[in-house]
Amino acid sequence: MRKRALSVLLCAALVLSLAACGGGQTGSSTQPPAGSTSSGQQAAEPPAKNTDEQRTPEPENPHSQKDSPSEPENKKDDDSEPSPFITALKAEYENGLSFGQTKDHNYVPYAYISSGGRSSVKAFIDGDKVYTWVSDNNNPPGLYSYDVKTKTTELCIPAQDLVDAGINYGYFNYLDGWLYSVWGNAVTKMSLTGETMSSPAFPNSITPVLFDGGILCSDQNREQFAILSYDNLQITATIPAPQQEAKHGIMETARLEDNYYFAADGTVYGATNTNFYKLDMKNNAWVDQGPIPQNAFYGRQLCGEYFTDQQKVYNVLTGEEIFTYGVLYKSTVIDNYMTFSYFGGDEYIGVSNTNNGNEYRWVNLKDNTMSEPLTFPENTNTTIIDDTYCVYRDQYGVFLWNYITGEEDTIMMFQS
Repeated sequence: MRKRALSVLLCAALVLSLAACGGGQTGSSTQPPAGSTSSGQQAAEPPAKNTDEQRTPEPENPHSQKDSPSEPENKKDDDSEPSPFITALKAEYENGLSFGQTKDHNYVPYAYISSGGRSSVKAFIDGDKVYTWVSDNNNPPGLYSYDVKTKTTELCIPAQDLVDAGINYGYFNYLDGWLYSVWGNAVTKMSLTGETMSSPAFPNSITPVLFDGGILCSDQNREQFAILSYDNLQITATIPAPQQEAKHGIMETARLEDNYYFAADGTVYGATNTNFYKLDMKNNAWVDQGPIPQNAFYGRQLCGEYFTDQQKVYNVLTGEEIFTYGVLYKSTVIDNYMTFSYFGGDEYIGVSNTNNGNEYRWVNLKDNTMSEPLTFPENTNTTIIDDTYCVYRDQYGVFLWNYITGEEDTIMMFQS
């Protein structure tokens, strides 16, 4: 014991001696090592992954990268298998034309634009420009563009120009720089700079359905369909309505209903009140996919063949429940069909309705965590247009809001 105690004392004396003379270190090497604090205390290690904690987005837009943008940069991916829900959404995001902003397309179907102070404002973004409809007593009605970089607003397409071109400005589709509309007996498209093209359609045609193969339209009774090309609006194929067996072996026309069309898997689907039908582009025919599942069309389209309601996400073709929200916030599309929610990657924007208004968070599907509340305007009349901005209106005007930073830009002030 004595020898051990003596050894300890000698070692302590040696350490004090080295500290007094600097330990042989030169002045140039006295900087604290990378990652340490200037006070000499050890730097705090990155917090361990905790699914009960909520991560706060970085001040700059952390969602400009599509793959797990809210994960810390120095955090390595784990080896866990991705959830079926993430895999399904990513596949639809990569797999052609679908509702919203996907890998190759920017598609806003049935873009209803309110000409008054209705509950929502219709807006979409194309590059650095935000487009929205404005109509009040002192500003000329029409489609206005707001340049995010120069912060300038201009009248892009006057309302009368839309009318003269055959665009129903109250109800149209937007796809990759073009407005598409059926009004009267023609399908018309107009660029965001005013160029127009029109093609005869069936009398009283339904609103066109846009998908990877072209533009689908039909006659009023859904007895005959045509596919128009995107480039010149010429008919590339005609398709008879599907047939279904009635009684006594008699076949009759199966009427595909207006609200049951959607694009997925590179083609378009429709449905009667009982059965699903898939458009076979190779043979220009509708193929019966069997009875509509119980959960089909229960909710709104999230991405491709995946629909959502207040509690779950379903595969509309099979009725399979592929995700349950539980305590996680539901997708924003369930509250407003014209607002976006998913932009690729592992996250979507979720919303919770409270007595104090809506609260929005990024929901990470990889580890089932949520960010801190996003900075949305205190106004429910908002339309999310991409992974950074929303547009809202009040009695004073129309405004662009960065919900990552909380910054507001004025698109248009209403004049009293």
